[in-house]
Amino acid sequence: MKKLSILLLSLCIPVVFVGCDNSNSSKPSNTSPPADNYTGVWENTGYGEYLNITNDLVTRYEASPDSCIKTHIFTRQEFPSKLHWTITDADDYAFSAYLGTNSNRPFVIDKISALPASCATPLTNTPTNVINHLVSMAQAYYSFFDARNIDWPAISQQAKVAVHDEMTEGQLGAVVAQLMSALEDAHVVVYFKPLDLLAPEIDYNFLYPTFSADTLIDQLAVEYTINQPDQTLEEYTQEQVAAFNTILLSDVEDIKSHNGKIIWGLKGDLGYVVVGNLSSFDPDHAGDSFSEALDPSPHVDALNVVLDELVSDLQHTNGIILDLRQHAGGTTEMDRALAKRFIEQTIQYGSYSAPSGESVALTMSPYDGARLAQKTVMITSELNQSSAEDLILALKADGNTVQVGEATQGIFSDMLYLGLPNQWVFSLSNQVWLDSNGTNWEVEGLQPDFEVPLYLLSDRESGIDSTIEKARDLLQ
Repeated sequence: MKKLSILLLSLCIPVVFVGCDNSNSSKPSNTSPPADNYTGVWENTGYGEYLNITNDLVTRYEASPDSCIKTHIFTRQEFPSKLHWTITDADDYAFSAYLGTNSNRPFVIDKISALPASCATPLTNTPTNVINHLVSMAQAYYSFFDARNIDWPAISQQAKVAVHDEMTEGQLGAVVAQLMSALEDAHVVVYFKPLDLLAPEIDYNFLYPTFSADTLIDQLAVEYTINQPDQTLEEYTQEQVAAFNTILLSDVEDIKSHNGKIIWGLKGDLGYVVVGNLSSFDPDHAGDSFSEALDPSPHVDALNVVLDELVSDLQHTNGIILDLRQHAGGTTEMDRALAKRFIEQTIQYGSYSAPSGESVALTMSPYDGARLAQKTVMITSELNQSSAEDLILALKADGNTVQVGEATQGIFSDMLYLGLPNQWVFSLSNQVWLDSNGTNWEVEGLQPDFEVPLYLLSDRESGIDSTIEKARDLLQ
């Protein structure tokens, strides 16, 4: 048997154009509207995107009321394929579309009378314009300054004062990184290299994550500093990770794994499922995050094959322990596919809205096939973010799942990717998510029904895991 290992992740690498997209409407019809319907000026409300469509050309802008950049000009014949859109319906006032093959993510583009006044003179590439545009776009579209106790006018003014047009690219990047890190939001990243958002070729060496959650590795580093064992940090970390993995898996019978991404088996009369990183789930279609986001279907299909086997193996158990503590999110369609195996009825589990935009209901229907109907206890942690929180939010609303462990990270919004005058790219959290009771859990995170500390040294010394023991008790 191949050695099974748990993936210890400190960061969910973001995907250009997607993060936690989560409407779940039925697939729209692929009606082809008359081309004349597209001529005019259009706004993706709450997302800073504007299109000016003439008979011959399409010009794309990203703008706030007082700042604007022109990002692309392409021929009318290239619309909408250049944007990776599939348009499903259109009239004189709006059109509906979805990105790539992702029909579960419909959006509406509204017709407006004119471009924002700021687009009369789009910004050129200077350090001053870069920082001014960044500040303005964040002011217009970032939704959580109050929730994160951020005095944006004050800290952004400090950044503006620090920037001048004679500074180097490295100096400008340092100011931008410091400013965006103040948000302490893992859905805020900066890409310090020119990048075409419509055809990105991503070099992760230039991706700067402004914040990441603590993991077992971080906790082990703290333990090492406090206890000063007679080992190197690397030796101590390897020893403790091995101890942790042994505790989780040593008593699991009939254990199976799909490349370490999902591990399952039997803990006595209970089913045990560990979920790690679900990206590139189908190795035959593995690609960069952009291509997987545009067409997740091969990976969803591969996941469903694995889940069919998992459900068959665990369907006669007396309960399920769903260990999500090391699942950092990723492509929402993958987490949806997993969630649908644990619900028995169609649920509306919340909603989201962008600034000045309409509310979009979050709904989910059960998988049309084999599912697990037993009571489930899911183990959660601060590492759970983005699409992982969508999964947890849905299961909590279904009513057959109990949450134990620690609160999730509290970053639900899609990652809104925007450009700068120098073609650097940054992302923002612009959507406000509400659960089925109308509560916003951004920053605070989804709270466990039973709080149990994770990764305790005393647990490892005793050869137990307190969260699993709590799950066993709840499933008796």
